[in-house]
Amino acid sequence: QNTVFFWSLIAADEKGKESDFPKPVSVIPELVPNPPSGLNADAAKHSVKLTWEAPETNTDGSMPARVKGYNIYRSFQKGLFVQINEDLVMETGFEDSQIALEEEYHYLVRSAAVAEPPFLESEDSQVVAVVVHDTVPPEKPIGLVLIADKDRITISWDKVNAEDVRGYHVWRRRKGAEAFVLLNSELIEENTFHDFSAQSSVEYEYCVSASDQNENESEKSEIISGTLKGCGP
Repeated sequence: QNTVFFWSLIAADEKGKESDFPKPVSVIPELVPNPPSGLNADAAKHSVKLTWEAPETNTDGSMPARVKGYNIYRSFQKGLFVQINEDLVMETGFEDSQIALEEEYHYLVRSAAVAEPPFLESEDSQVVAVVVHDTVPPEKPIGLVLIADKDRITISWDKVNAEDVRGYHVWRRRKGAEAFVLLNSELIEENTFHDFSAQSSVEYEYCVSASDQNENESEKSEIISGTLKGCGP
């Protein structure tokens, strides 16, 4: 049987004179579970996947743990922790997709003894930190066009429609060769490249790739071929 406690609050002024006792309020202590253990955070493409282990005992050591679910809390740049789940989480896992790439987030989880607010939560679990890095490459360039002149071969292409694209790489090989060779030492910011190193009477194949702010490289584009104007078979 639960013990009932009665609480009342009085006020005192600067001279120590106290107010009358208000009507006491009854409080019945509730047993709460221990916090989850083994909290782990894994970075996915654009989310953070959290997993943890359910507590086995309550704060008084009794079993089984009185757990109705879990609440998830997150802080940004070591700020205030804020609950991010709308409904009580019933499983021992949660995916947070409301994140920004390349930012550090901290997470903790609390066990809840009841299914409705105020939940009668446990103490905090351990805190884990995670950064979701951008590992998704941009789309490959399309719309390649080759123009052969007497002293150069010009390659142009459609710009990749993505905000994080930093530039492009242009690749070349002799027709029949296996491997492409990178022609530019620095990223090309425009969508045009002039190849002055092409030799006469040689047919070349070209392709282009895009690179983003985190140096993720796209697949190579379609292959386009050509020979200096007035030369070749």
